Amino acid sequence: MKRLILIFLAVLTLTASVTYASSTLLDDSPPEYISIPGITKIVFVAGETDQPVSNIDLYNPENNNCKIAYQLVLETGKVIWQGNPLPPGYHFNKIQLKEALPEGKYRGFLQAHCFDKANNPLNSCSFEVGIMVK
Repeated sequence: MKRLILIFLAVLTLTASVTYASSTLLDDSPPEYISIPGITKIVFVAGETDQPVSNIDLYNPENNNCKIAYQLVLETGKVIWQGNPLPPGYHFNKIQLKEALPEGKYRGFLQAHCFDKANNPLNSCSFEVGIMVK
């Protein structure tokens, strides 16, 4: 039995991203490894629900053979953003928070839920992120 291993990629500075079609297509083989971008800090614009891509870069690396759905949760358990599953090689162009946040520092968790071609759940992970709203 093969083990599914999540690989975290350290991303310390968030940059702008563009959605693009990937040459990596999902096939029927189970992934041996899943790469998840390791984001440690997110900066949002205060009082806005639409957040520019220059403040966050959430993507599914091209080498994955699965879709990734991200969710951003405050330490209180409140979900402030949830994205649709991304195929390999795609980025979010923007994110829209469920509600605008006031200025301040927040502690949250970025959750990544992975799915195969048939939308069956694979591994998931959650890691702490610092959220700065200014």
